[in-house]
Amino acid sequence: MTYMNDCSSYMNDYYRELIGWRIVQAECVDCDGDEILWPVLILKNDEGKWMRVEVSCDPEGNGPGHLFIYHVEEGE
Repeated sequence: MTYMNDCSSYMNDYYRELIGWRIVQAECVDCDGDEILWPVLILKNDEGKWMRVEVSCDPEGNGPGHLFIYHVEEGE
């Protein structure tokens, strides 16, 4: 895979941290007590470790974000 710049390389490495984890829960949560709901994914790996992923609109956490979810055929 070709990287366009250092930022995309960093982001690809960052998101690769999720490889091998399994989503076991998905919900919208008021994370800060401000009544703004954030998409939250709870993940678990084969070693029994847990991870929480909050979907944000940007890296600074300025607001909740959106995932585009597509069903694809194997190999796409």
